[in-house]
This record gives sequence, C-alpha cells and structure tokens, in this order.
Amino acid sequence: MLTAMLAVGVLGVLGTVGPASAQQTMHVASIDMFLAAQGANTKAQAQVTVHDANGVGVADATVYGHWEGTTSDSDSGVTDANGVVSRYNLQSDTITNWSWTTFTFVVDDITKTGCTYDPTANVETSDSIGGEPASGPIRAGLRSSRYGIEEAGFSSFPEPSWWVNSAEDMASRFTGATGAYIWIVGDIDEGVTEDCMLNFPSPDGTYEHVQFSDTDQNEAYLDAFDAAGHEVWLQVEPGDADMNTLIDLVLNQYKHHPSVIGFGVDAEWYKSSQEVYGVPVTDAEAEAWEAKVKSHNSSYRLFLKHFRESNMPPNYRGDIVFIDDSQGFNGLNNLVEEFVNWGAHFDPALVEFQFGYKRDKKWWSKLSDPPGDIGNAILSNVPNTSGLYWVDFTANIIWPE
Repeated sequence: MLTAMLAVGVLGVLGTVGPASAQQTMHVASIDMFLAAQGANTKAQAQVTVHDANGVGVADATVYGHWEGTTSDSDSGVTDANGVVSRYNLQSDTITNWSWTTFTFVVDDITKTGCTYDPTANVETSDSIGGEPASGPIRAGLRSSRYGIEEAGFSSFPEPSWWVNSAEDMASRFTGATGAYIWIVGDIDEGVTEDCMLNFPSPDGTYEHVQFSDTDQNEAYLDAFDAAGHEVWLQVEPGDADMNTLIDLVLNQYKHHPSVIGFGVDAEWYKSSQEVYGVPVTDAEAEAWEAKVKSHNSSYRLFLKHFRESNMPPNYRGDIVFIDDSQGFNGLNNLVEEFVNWGAHFDPALVEFQFGYKRDKKWWSKLSDPPGDIGNAILSNVPNTSGLYWVDFTANIIWPE
C-alpha cells in the first residue's frame, strides 16, 4: 500500500511539470574597439556586449574570439553583471613599431549553461581598428570662444553664417577636409572661483564649481553646423569642476545635434587652482572620461588639449585625439618641429593642432596664405594629423566681419 501511495505521489508530482521551457538565446549587441600604446608597443582591445532576446545584458557568459589582420591570436572573457566583457580580457598580441595595419576581432562563440548563442541575431560579429593614418585632415576650421572673439576686436559675436562660411573657406585649403570647430561651451572663471562657466542654463539646479548662463548661446550655431554638414567638438575649461559631471551636462544638452562628434578638455585648466598649467591627466582619468563620453554615443571621441606632453596621460591612448595648442614660435619651421614631436609622441593616436595666435603673427602674417601654408606644412610632416584649426583670437584678420 505504501509503495502504491508513493508511486501515485511521484506520478502526481511529475504530472504537475509541464514541457521543458525553451532555452534563453543570446547574441552580440556591440563590439567596441580600442588601441593601447606604451612606448613603441601597441595592441588592440575589444569590448564585447552580450544581450538576450529582450535586449538585457547576459551575465556570466563566456565569449570566445580570435584576431585577424595584424595578429592571429585567440582570446576569451566572461561577461559582467551588465553583459560586458572588459577590453582587458580581449587583447591582441603586442606589436612593436606598429605601422597602421588593421586589427580585427571576430566573435567565434558564446557559451552559458541554459542559454543558446544565436549568431544570426548579432548586431555585429566582428569589428576593426587601425588602417592607414590620415593623409590629410579629417576636419579643418576654427576655434571659438566668446572671450577670444572679444579679444580679437570683433564688434559682436559673429552670426552662424560667418562661422559656416569661414570654416568652409578654411577647409577648402585641404583636400577632402570637412568644415569643423572647437566650440568652447564652458570657460574658466580664472583667478576668482576657478569654476567652469557653461554658456547655457542649468537643467536642474546647482552643481559644485559650475556656473550657468541665463540663456543658451549655442543652439542656433549648432543648428547651422548641422545644416552645413560640419563637425563640432564641444570643449570645456574645467577648472575645479567634476569632469564626469561636465561631460554629462554638456552632452545631455547638445547630443541631439548630428554635427557633434565628441567632447574636449583643455587640460591647461584641469584643477587649475592646484597647478598653474593644470594638474597632469592620469591614465585612469583619461580612460574614465573617455568611457563617460562614449556612454552618450559610442561613436563620440574625447580630445585632450595642452601644449605640454607631460600634462597628458603617460600611457593610455584609447580612442583619444590629442591636440597641441602651442604658440610663441620663431617661425614656421619651429612650429613644424614642435608639432612633429607632438605627433610622434602620441602616434598611433590621432593628433590635431591650433595655430594663428597673436604671439606668432610677426612671422605668419608674412606668409602668402597663413592658414594654408601652416596647415599644409603640418600635413606634410605629421601623418597622424586629423584636424587643423585657426584660432579665434586672430580670425577676423583672415576672415573679416
């Protein structure tokens, strides 16, 4: 009797179990590529994000892949709670004296108990970084700040059409260049509060070491740059403000503009109350800022600007563009020598340059075409150049009101 009762009980329990549930599927949601350079050594890194069919990150999944192009090694890594395999787990072999060949990472398989990998659902299965360095500028145009325009002696801040026409004229000097701007949306309250003064209203209250204007001073200009198909870096002079806060404030305000390509930091003003020319940016800070910028749009880039290499991150390069704004040269050859050293120091990262300062007018004013002569001299000697900008402090000499 007991045996029969146990049998019935077991059957009863088994009878309550329905058919086995279908396994969860997972796929590659994104692959983000990076370069890591230290001295003469370079390697590529891949950050892979894995989602389920509902677009939710899959934790504890193992991603297997291999490298093609420059190297041919294999790697694997496990996703974190957000479904992301850190790029430090998916790194190519190191190459010495890399010469701009392409690194490609290919996902071969993803495994996790209870889940099935569905490669047909992948947003991408491979991604690449590298290739030939820029043979000409990706972008060429002007630097813009309210104080620079005032110092130049403009009667008022120029209308959007002046900026568009001037950038077009600057870009026309260089084959294939796109009109572009380093557009300063936050300048330093130098020697007073060391706050970053953003030229748009606060979205929701107050922030430590950040000041806001009563009106937005950028929307009409960004609309014009959108229409012209130009590219815009949004730059701040951070002072003592928190960098991640500034990145969020600026990009939340303007990332709806297709002309925006990223965020820039003039590191001369980073923690400027502590050091005259800014506190040097560490590798960890540069990497964190870049990640914050890319969290708004994975195609955005970060630029770091200074006239001293020693104020830049010592080793981390990532996808960062490094801008030199040195001035006070003896002549064109002296400028080119400085910029060649800057390009070589950060190679294979891309570099960009600001020029046309008043301190250099004594020699550039004698050139037949100052923007073109200087820009083409840079391009002939710095192969990893991706941008050239004439500064606002003398812009009215080249492009009168």
